Order: sequence, then structure tokens, then C-alpha cells
Amino acid sequence: MLFTWMQVGQASKELRISEQGQITSRFNAAITNLGAPSMRVRLGGIYALGRIMQDSSRDEPAITSVLSAYVRERAPLPPKNSPRRVGNDQPPADVEAVLTVLANRQTVKMQFLADLHAVDFRGLPSEAVPVFTEDILAKRNLQYVGLTASDLRDANLSDYDLHGADLEEANLAYATVIESDLTRAVINLANLKEAVLVGSNFTGTTFNGANLHGAVFSKADESTGSQRNADLTDTTLTDTNLTGADLRGVHLTRAFLDGANLTNANLAGASLRDANLSYVQPYAATSASATGANLARADLRGADLRGVDFSRADLRGADLRGAKLAGTRWKGAKVDGTTRGLPRPVII
Repeated sequence: MLFTWMQVGQASKELRISEQGQITSRFNAAITNLGAPSMRVRLGGIYALGRIMQDSSRDEPAITSVLSAYVRERAPLPPKNSPRRVGNDQPPADVEAVLTVLANRQTVKMQFLADLHAVDFRGLPSEAVPVFTEDILAKRNLQYVGLTASDLRDANLSDYDLHGADLEEANLAYATVIESDLTRAVINLANLKEAVLVGSNFTGTTFNGANLHGAVFSKADESTGSQRNADLTDTTLTDTNLTGADLRGVHLTRAFLDGANLTNANLAGASLRDANLSYVQPYAATSASATGANLARADLRGADLRGVDFSRADLRGADLRGAKLAGTRWKGAKVDGTTRGLPRPVII
């Protein structure tokens, strides 16, 4: 029995050595294919690396690093002031294949994250990055991905898992990001002008200094097809540009909006309970400006509104009970008998 056990152990060891040798050979062949002039050969190399990741989790960090470097080399940022992509113009097939491989990883190792900073993903369509699973609720797994300063104008990032992603200074103007997970993401100084963000979860995300002019967060815009509002609970939106943004019915509970520009934003029915719009405690130099904003039926209970400019804002039906109102400006604001918690003498 002892002799048999020793034989089995030796055979298992030899099998593992043989398997590792095969994986090494496959890895080297795939790497060689990445440098081929033929697109078909390069695609074969990319998907071969994806298969190796599935067979050998110990090689996932190295493959993630190699594929990330490949994208940075193949899809560098376009020249400054380059136009948006139009029609069927989209990233090359090999770049989309790399995203597909990375997005289908089962786990993400924190110490070996996908570094896709300063790359050109303009016009990336949703169907270019399929999910290889029968789970219809599965999202494309790009947790903690680094997309700092990347160009994602007109890209479709719907149904992505971007938890903890770094999108600082990224350009997401006109992008579509419907029902994606961006919890704890960093989107500081990014450009999200007129982006469609309906149904996505931004809980705990920071948008400091971001441009969200005309961005759509509300399911009330039926053209998006989503049945859920974006969730902005506990987000940090200090010094953001939210002029003309559609935030109808959106949860901004406990959000920091100090220094934010909410001019003409639509916040009808939104929840800003315990939100902070004042410069008194946080880091912005000024309080938020809500000039001309639609805050009809908004929940502002317990919010810190000191110094906020509500000139010409619509506050009919809004609830401001328990809110801090010192230094607020109300010139031309619209209120009625359903507005609660607002001392009438402050209206000018």
C-alpha cells in the first residue's frame, strides 16, 4: 500500500509538471501571435490567453498585464480635439477582443488590475464585448479597472461591473451607461456631458469637479428603456457641473453637493435627505447653486442648505423640514401651500 501511494504521488507530481509545461508552451505561442501582422492571428492569440486564464488562475495576473499593455499600445489616445466617432466607426476588433477576455474573468485580483489608462475606446458598442455565460443578469466584469484619462465618448458601457473603477479625467461625453455598477468608483474631473446614466448604481462614488451637464439619471426619460433611476446615495459631487441634468426621482441621500452647479437641473421628486449643499463644513469654496432648478416635491429634510442660491427655483411641494437654511437666497423662488419647512419671511 505504501509503495502504491508513493507511485500515485509521483505520478501526480509528474502530471502537474507536464501540465505546467504545456501551459508555458501555450502562453509563449499566444504571446508570439500578438505580434503577428494578421488580425486573425492576433485574435487567436488573445483568445488563447483568455483560455489559459480559465485553465490556470496563477497565470491570470501576468495575462491581465500583457493584455492591458497590448491595448495601450494598439489604441492610444487620439490627437487632442479629435472628433467623435460616427456611424459604425469603433475600436479595432483586437482591442474589443481584449476587453471581452478581461470582462469575462470570474475574479479580479486587486494587486494585478487591468490598466487601461489613456486609451481610445470612442464609439465602443455594447455587442462588441459579449458575456460568455447563461446568466442573463451577469455583467461585464471590469471591477477596479484603471481607465484614467481614457476617451470613452459615445461608448456603450451598459451592464458593466465597474465597481471601484478609476475613471478620473476620463471623457465619457455622450456615453451610455445604463444599469451598470459603479459603486465606489472614482470619476473626479471626468467629462460626462449628456451621458445617459439611468439605472446605474453610483453609491459611494466620487465625482469631484466632474462635468455632468445635461446628464440623464432618471427613468422618467423613457427613451432609455430602463425601469430604474440611477442611485447616487452617499456620492460626493463637490464642484460638479450638473446644469440641466435630469435627476427626477433620483436618490441623492447624504450626497455632498457643496459647490455644485445645479442651475436649471430637474430634481422633481428627488431625495436629497440629509444631503450637504453648503460650503460651511466640506471642502468647496462656495455652496451649491440651484438657480432655476426644479425641486418640486423634492425631499430636502435634514439637508444642509446654508448659503445655497434657490433664486427662481421651483420648490412647490418640496419638504425642507429640519433643513439648515441660514444664508440661503430665495429671490423669485416658487412656493405654495404644499411647501413644508420653509419660513415664509425669507421669500423675497
